[in-house]
Amino acid sequence: MSRRDDEQLIQHALDRKLDARRFAALEKRLLQEPELRRMYLSYSRMDGLLGEKYADSDATITPIASHRWPVRAATWAALAACLAALLVALPLVWNAKPECRVVFGPESHGQILHTE
Repeated sequence: MSRRDDEQLIQHALDRKLDARRFAALEKRLLQEPELRRMYLSYSRMDGLLGEKYADSDATITPIASHRWPVRAATWAALAACLAALLVALPLVWNAKPECRVVFGPESHGQILHTE
């Protein structure tokens, strides 16, 4: 198994999500594989420490992946709003005729005359 698979297996064991057959297979591997045993002990300690630290916490911990959808939806909503504003404003700007003209006088500087 890959390291990632081993990590997931250990996490499932610590979360008590393994059935009896898979847990027995993990126990057998732990007896045979020192590296897996070290990884299990490390994860077990970390799980215990986190459990102690946050045992009295009322905060609900949600996976990080669940926070991606609201951000993604908000991003798409902002982009859609910008596009809608652009589509409304573009014809107004595109067909606009100048409301002023520049007239040069004898002193060779321009003067802006507003048309009504």
